[in-house]
Amino acid sequence: MRLFEICTLIFIGLSLMNFFLAKKERVTWQLPSVTLLFCLLSVVIEGYRMQMLPAYIFAGVVMGMYFLPAAKKAFNKSKKLKYTWMVVMVVLLIVSLLPPLCIPVFTMPKPTGSYAIGTTLLHFIDTSRLETLTDEPSDYRELSVQVWYPAETVDGQKPVKYYPNKELAGTLQHIIPMPFGHNYLTLIDTHSYQDAPISRQEDKYPVILFSHGYTGNTRQNTIQMEELASHGYIVFSIGHTYEAVSVEFPHNQIIPLSKKHTDLFYGELSSFMDKEIIDKHGEAFGFRSLLDNGIISHERIDIWTNDTLFITNELEKLNRGDIKNMFQHKLDMDRLGIFGHSFGGATAGKTLVMDKRFKAGINMDGGQFGDIREHVISQPFMLMHTPFSSETLLVGYHPDQPMYNVRIVGTQHYSFTDISIHSPIYKWMGILGDTNGYHMQTIMNDCILSFFNKHLKGEHAPLLENHNPYEEVHIEYR
Repeated sequence: MRLFEICTLIFIGLSLMNFFLAKKERVTWQLPSVTLLFCLLSVVIEGYRMQMLPAYIFAGVVMGMYFLPAAKKAFNKSKKLKYTWMVVMVVLLIVSLLPPLCIPVFTMPKPTGSYAIGTTLLHFIDTSRLETLTDEPSDYRELSVQVWYPAETVDGQKPVKYYPNKELAGTLQHIIPMPFGHNYLTLIDTHSYQDAPISRQEDKYPVILFSHGYTGNTRQNTIQMEELASHGYIVFSIGHTYEAVSVEFPHNQIIPLSKKHTDLFYGELSSFMDKEIIDKHGEAFGFRSLLDNGIISHERIDIWTNDTLFITNELEKLNRGDIKNMFQHKLDMDRLGIFGHSFGGATAGKTLVMDKRFKAGINMDGGQFGDIREHVISQPFMLMHTPFSSETLLVGYHPDQPMYNVRIVGTQHYSFTDISIHSPIYKWMGILGDTNGYHMQTIMNDCILSFFNKHLKGEHAPLLENHNPYEEVHIEYR
């Protein structure tokens, strides 16, 4: 909770104590007036969020108790009535406290690298591919890419917000419903600066592409993007249009997911992975059947892989300066990596097979969709996963596939995203594990950075060389 929010709730409590428990003459107006002042400061300075609405309403009720003579007389009629209302008010105070406490305006972890961080949004149209996920037969495939990069130090400029507007943040409600919505994410500062000049410290920087999870978005792993950029990587996070929960196009245009097509995908997934099949044969059996017989999932992994290959080709053009841009001659395409979460992790795996320009890749807890089981990924590869998914995830790879097999205890699927620090509610819902969210982000940053430092920069990586400081992390090289 933020300072003025805390002060608001404290002074509501003090006002109640004064009203009910003061033995001498009550403070008649000072405490409720200060409470109102903190309410206003909270809204004006810190920014309004729905989670505080019950507290603001309750503050108004408390003010009414002070300034309406009839209320004072009613509470003084009998001790029984007075104590009954005391209990009611304490319950209401707790109810007012829970939403902002359980859905906090959290702080993004500070990146550990030496570079300042810039961010920008790019937009591309692939005129060689018609869009198959819309009803308009003449649509071309359009993609947006959010970029994080090492930047020059920015003086006097405020960092960008985690989500730049309420419309974009609000789309998350379609995927993970949250009491009072997700608009509070627009109040959270990142460590990135909009369109900051790219750092001149190095002539060029290694490049990493990222693919979000199915119905995820480009910002779902902002913590990892900032960490990598602070250590001298340029990271391009691809929004896979109509299967991301939302993507940003120019002029503040928000493109939502296609419910029609995402329902088809999840329908196929559940037909092979339903509870009866898993209980009878095991999850690995269901996933193997999906890989053997699925149609929609194979089509979608091809679309996402082609998105990635197209963006890679466009980055080559940006680097050459075919179009004047800030990344001209700054992209070291000889040091090119890729990673992704869930379906985006599968996209990373297939892209490594399809394009040898990529020198290393990571799959974060994603089943390896596609037809790569007949191929061995020749580049260095890491599979990060929960303790429950190892057998199932390995089904998608060649039996002889070498990899860093990284199992992290106390995690669930969404632990591999920023959601791990969003709210304790997600842990109660069962979509996060027991590992502390901030600690999980430290683990992820260390694993990902160590891997890319070793295989793109040629640096020493103690974490991957039998110097593992995390008791939750089990690394096996196979």
